[in-house]
Amino acid sequence: SSSSPPQPGHANKLTSGLEHFPNGAKISRLFHVEMPSGSRMATPPPAHPRALEALRLADTIVYGIGSLFTSIVAGLIPHGIGETVRGNHEASKVLVLNGHNDRETGGFCAMDYVRAVANALDGYRYCRGRGDGDGSSAAAAAAERPVALSQYVNIIVLLESGRVPWSPDALHAHGIKVVVVPKTEEDDGAEAAAPRYRADILARTLIGITARETLADLAYVP
Repeated sequence: SSSSPPQPGHANKLTSGLEHFPNGAKISRLFHVEMPSGSRMATPPPAHPRALEALRLADTIVYGIGSLFTSIVAGLIPHGIGETVRGNHEASKVLVLNGHNDRETGGFCAMDYVRAVANALDGYRYCRGRGDGDGSSAAAAAAERPVALSQYVNIIVLLESGRVPWSPDALHAHGIKVVVVPKTEEDDGAEAAAPRYRADILARTLIGITARETLADLAYVP
């Protein structure tokens, strides 16, 4: 992985998953390296044919909860994944937003998560800075990227009690629908704890999306 932005006079460096990033640096992209040399691979390894076939036939593709770069994006960069996801025009492509940011995503809003997924699936060809948190630059961003973000993420699921900032205007400007999972009574007494999805409620939500239930029945934000 590479951290961004690089500090003056210092090259990007390899870092383990347990190290804190210095000086507020952020992950900008992931890439594969040759072992044991640690040298960067010119092209990512090919995705497994069975994975590509599953993505091609899927009714719903879900980017799940977890560390955005080291858990989610890492599985998106093998060659062929992005093209196959983009080519499945019928699937619901669902990003389940984390309940809160972690050390990999400090300061991120929902659009930053969407763009991180799309950038990885695009092979980082159109990688650009973070933004659109308030929707102010949504139209400009859409004009700059020849591949619409909604070809990779067209539905975002988020917690009503979640702590990741999001703007319906910014998401809708990119053709991304929003489904809010309502908070439960358990959330009311756990303000100090990290917000979490209840497994049964999240499962019902994803099943409803797969079954093509109306978004209004899934607490859709118009």
